[in-house]
Amino acid sequence: EACRHALTLAKKCEIITEHARHLQNVEQETNASADNVGQLLQEAQSRMANLDVSCLHLADLAEKVDRDATGLSEEVSSIVHTIDIGEIFQGELAPVLEQLGTLSRCVGQDDSNFDNVSLDILFNELELCYTMASERKLHQSFLSSQHLTTSGDLAEEDEWAAKRQHDLGDNVDLF
Repeated sequence: EACRHALTLAKKCEIITEHARHLQNVEQETNASADNVGQLLQEAQSRMANLDVSCLHLADLAEKVDRDATGLSEEVSSIVHTIDIGEIFQGELAPVLEQLGTLSRCVGQDDSNFDNVSLDILFNELELCYTMASERKLHQSFLSSQHLTTSGDLAEEDEWAAKRQHDLGDNVDLF
């Protein structure tokens, strides 16, 4: 009976030992998980520090861009106030105004002088003043030297001519 009792105690000791091993494994897994959590926390803190540094750098860049934009705006403003655009436009428009004055004087003359100035001459003057006649002549001479007139081009020109409600030419349509 002592043997049986010793055998029962041995079995109970074996169960306790197995249970102790199991608890030891659980403790090791818990410690490993805690280590992983600690590593994850350290990594998160490191990344947050990097984000803080990046935010500070971006704030510095934003301030620099703002200063540069303000400086550029002030420079552009001073340039705009320095340049008198009116004089430039006046210089460009003076020949046009002169031609308009000439045309208005021709049209405003009495009937005896008006007969000497035909409408064709007036429209030619108008065409030379306000259309790209010289560019068109150059373009047409270039095209005629290459002989590239196609039936499609002719059909398109005929279509535009049919839509025209006057007989003053393409340049007046452009104007």
